[in-house]
Amino acid sequence: MSSFAGAAASTALVKVVVGAAVVVVGAAVVVGGFNYHDLKEVLGYTLGVAITGSEDIGTSLIITEGYGNIPMGTRSFNILKKHD
Repeated sequence: MSSFAGAAASTALVKVVVGAAVVVVGAAVVVGGFNYHDLKEVLGYTLGVAITGSEDIGTSLIITEGYGNIPMGTRSFNILKKHD
């Protein structure tokens, strides 16, 4: 992750995610927060309460903090950055 990614993590609302590598089907996208209503656009249906893991979307979406405009926690970001 670049320093730009770190800056984006602390921004109130980011509509563009910049990565240093390609995202391929089967890869993972890791973010702090995600708009619950946008998740319907990704899945094609409304997700039930805390029922995750069996969605067939091809690419993993890992939300570290929860639904909403929530930046990734500093500790989580630093752990991921350490293993860049």
